[in-house]
Amino acid sequence: EPMLGRSEWALILQTGLALAATTFGVFAWARAHRSVQEARTLTFATLVFGHVVMSLAFRSKDRTLWEIGPLTNLRLVAVVALSTVAQASIMLTAVGRRLFQIADLSPGSLGIAALCALAPITFLEVAKLARRFGRRHR
Repeated sequence: EPMLGRSEWALILQTGLALAATTFGVFAWARAHRSVQEARTLTFATLVFGHVVMSLAFRSKDRTLWEIGPLTNLRLVAVVALSTVAQASIMLTAVGRRLFQIADLSPGSLGIAALCALAPITFLEVAKLARRFGRRHR
């Protein structure tokens, strides 16, 4: 029996598409309102933060993060925290910005990226609830 079945591949595809759509949406919006460098930086931040928080939602196919408990896997929480600190230090320090050639964003812009990065995990968690609701009402 394969490790990943059809439903797991479908879930990977759906969440990948959700993260891609969010990331492209951020770039399109930022490109219309900001410089190219700022648009790329916002896109980069959204993509990285999106992947980091997505790891929390992938812990269960059926149960939401809040049903499992966000602090029940302390190693994962530590990885998420360290990844977030590393990403923030890259974006908030002159050395990090110079090394990665990213723009100096305002805290508000970083907040936009962080909020947009939550869109795919929200999609995934709502999809879990919708599947459960659909099974109950068949």
